[in-house]
Amino acid sequence: MQAKKVKQRIYIAALSKAVLDCLGGIPPSRIASEYGISTSTMSNLVNAKKNFNITTIVEVAEAMGVKATYLLEITENYLPEDFTLLDL
Repeated sequence: MQAKKVKQRIYIAALSKAVLDCLGGIPPSRIASEYGISTSTMSNLVNAKKNFNITTIVEVAEAMGVKATYLLEITENYLPEDFTLLDL
């Protein structure tokens, strides 16, 4: 069970880095207010505090002006070579 939690933390950190890449210099609070996403969701996402379901990830990606597949592709770049989502 501990290994699963470690894998989740690795994934959440990678997703956070990918979101920050996509945001560029745009403040997360601006995306939140312009697109009706809660500020706590954006904060938790960019600070790697919580795992999110795919619906939220897609919503945030679209609000940032990127496709969810692009966001997930960037996320993959931050994951270790042998990482598999099946372990989550």
